[in-house]
Amino acid sequence: MGPPESLSDEQLVTRVCAGRLEFFETLVDRHLLPIRVFAAYHSPALDLVDGITRETFVFALKNIHLFKSGTEFRGWLRAVALNLVRAELQRARADHADRFTEKRIAELERVECNPYDVCESEFIEGCSRQLPESLRVLLKQRYREDKSTGKIALSLGRSVTSVRLALFRLRQELGGCIQLKQREAANAR
Repeated sequence: MGPPESLSDEQLVTRVCAGRLEFFETLVDRHLLPIRVFAAYHSPALDLVDGITRETFVFALKNIHLFKSGTEFRGWLRAVALNLVRAELQRARADHADRFTEKRIAELERVECNPYDVCESEFIEGCSRQLPESLRVLLKQRYREDKSTGKIALSLGRSVTSVRLALFRLRQELGGCIQLKQREAANAR
C-alpha cells in the first residue's frame, strides 16, 4: 500500500469506514479548498463559509457509511454543503424576516426623490409595468407579499425550480431595464 495521498477517494472512504480515521485527514486535505470555495460561492454571507465548510466535513465523517461507492466523493461533499447552506438560509430567513422587512420598508420610506431627478423606484415601477402579466404576478408574490418560492410554486401550480428560474430571469430583465432607463435619464440631462 502506497502513501494515503496516492489512494483514490473511494479507497480512502473504504479505509475510514473500516475504522482507520487517519485516512479521513487525506480526504479533508484533498477536498477542503474546493468545498470552501463552493460554500463561499453559495453562502449568503462570507462569515458563514468556515462554519459551513467545517460542518460539511463533520457530517461527512459521521455519515461516511452513506457515501455510495462509484459516485464522486467531492460531489457528495458539495451536496452536503449545499444542504447546509439551504438550512442556514431558512434559519436566517425565519430569524430575520420580520426585522429585515421592517428595515427595508423604513429604508424605502426615507428615500426621497430630487424633483429634477428620476428615482430608482420610478425606474422599477416603469420597468415592472412593461413585464408580461405572468412575471408581474411573480414579482408581486415574491417581493411585495414576501412569499417563498415554495409557496409561489404551490399557488401557481409550478415546480419550485421553474419559479426560481423565472425569478432569476425576472431579476435579469428588471436589472437590464433599470440600467437602460438610468442611462437614458443621464443622457437626457
